[in-house]
Amino acid sequence: GVLSEWPPLVTLGGALRDPSQRVVLAAATALAEVGGGAAGQVALTGLSRYGGAEAATVASLLARFGIHGGAPIAAALVHPRTGPRARLIATEALRRLGYVPAAAAACELLGRERVRPEVRASLLRFLGEVGGPAEAAVVRPWCASPEVALRLPAVEALGQLRSGPEDLGILRRAQADPDAWVALRATEALERYDRALLGPSPVRPWRARATIEPTPYL
Repeated sequence: GVLSEWPPLVTLGGALRDPSQRVVLAAATALAEVGGGAAGQVALTGLSRYGGAEAATVASLLARFGIHGGAPIAAALVHPRTGPRARLIATEALRRLGYVPAAAAACELLGRERVRPEVRASLLRFLGEVGGPAEAAVVRPWCASPEVALRLPAVEALGQLRSGPEDLGILRRAQADPDAWVALRATEALERYDRALLGPSPVRPWRARATIEPTPYL
C-alpha cells in the first residue's frame, strides 16, 4: 500500500495518529526501515499510541533504528509527558541497543518522585547492563528498598556492575534478605566475583528453604 512506497517522513508521522493500531504499527515499521535519527524522532512521537502492541515488540522496533535512535529514545524516556508504559518501552529499547550514554538519563529518572515501581525496576536492570562506578552509587540505596520488586533488580544490577570491594558488604547482607529470590541473586553475584577477592565460597542460604515461591516481578 501507500506505506510501502517510502513516502516522506511527514506522511508517516501523520499515519502514527491513525485510529487503527495496525496502521500505526505499519507506519512505525516503515519508519524503522527508513532508519536514521530523523525517522527515529518521528517514530517516537507515536510512542504513546502503540498501546495495542506488546511492549517488547515496540521496543524491538525502536531498537531497529540503531545507534542513531539512542539519543531520541533517551530524551523520550525522561520527558515529563512520557507515560509509564512508554517509559518501560523506551528503557527496554535502550537496553537492547546497549546505549551507554542513556545511563545518565536513567539515573536522573530513577531519582525522581512519583515514578512507578515497575519503571524503577526496569531502570535498575538497564543500569546493571550499561553502568559503571557512577551508576553503582545510584543503585546501592535501592538494595535496601522496602519493596522486594525494587531490591531484587537493584541487587542484580549491583552484582553485574562489580564496582568494587565496597559492594561486597551490601551483597553479603542481601544474602540474609527475607525474600529468597533476593538472597539467591545476591549469592550468585558474589560467586561471580574473583575468588581471590572473596575467599571461601559463600554459603547458599536458600538451600535450607523448602521452596521458593514464584514471584510476578521476575
